[in-house]
Amino acid sequence: HVRFLADDALEGRGTPGRGLDTAALYLETELRLAGLRPGLPDGYRQWYRIGEYAPDPARVSVQIAGRTLNRSSYVFLNFGRDPAPGPIELELVHAGLGVVAEEKKVNHLDGLDLRGKAVLARKGADWALDPQAVFGPDRGMGKLLASTARGAQLLIYASPDLANAPADAEAAFFAQMQHVPVGFVREPGLGPGGQPASALNPVLVVTPQALAEALGAPLEKLPRGPLGKKVTIRIDAVVRDGRAANVLGRIEGSDPARRDEWIVLTAHYDHLGAHPVPAGQDGVWNGADDNAS
Repeated sequence: HVRFLADDALEGRGTPGRGLDTAALYLETELRLAGLRPGLPDGYRQWYRIGEYAPDPARVSVQIAGRTLNRSSYVFLNFGRDPAPGPIELELVHAGLGVVAEEKKVNHLDGLDLRGKAVLARKGADWALDPQAVFGPDRGMGKLLASTARGAQLLIYASPDLANAPADAEAAFFAQMQHVPVGFVREPGLGPGGQPASALNPVLVVTPQALAEALGAPLEKLPRGPLGKKVTIRIDAVVRDGRAANVLGRIEGSDPARRDEWIVLTAHYDHLGAHPVPAGQDGVWNGADDNAS
């Protein structure tokens, strides 16, 4: 399965895309062969509308507290946000280091109302960071997940290592991710309270110097909590409409008394797709681990 789904022929299984559709057909076929019944009355696939744009030609502008940031001072990763409704404009909440690590009994978000806000978190933790680590509760993506789970709509991640790729693995990850095609669901009513239907929020990685200049103080001196200031992000992009499908199979239980009870097992099968590269170079993100396996 991994060999097929992660093959270059599937073009990185970007959403939407013909490689992703091929993967969906492959998964549907495997469910049929395994004896699973269709998960829907009309088949195995649940289609939904998707929008997508290429980030490199898109024009992005960022203002914090009314000050426009220099393009060289930030990286913007738009996870799941459709630019059509207009600018992202949110109140800022300072969360210090922004780490939530329950096994260490650390929760820097405790007591903060993050719902519908932009969370400002500095790079770092109460312990030394592994410079080769990209994921974890003490890294930017971990802080993004923690703030998203608490209702925030954007993470502003202050990193002094933004220009330090490839020596800093996290900076190298952000540098690569800024070129990944941006996809988002375009089905009305899916997001809670009218919010975007996405498991992740956008993240704005900014140098501490640029943030300090915009906010008028070093980040370490800022009070914890609401700052009384806003961030505004404008995205001007050419969006391509498409569609993608969830693939659903069903195994019926044998106990008629529990016929209305369900156990749902899920996994995603899409990945990042591909990006233009010079002749002879590999521009496909194959996604063997995420999530052909």
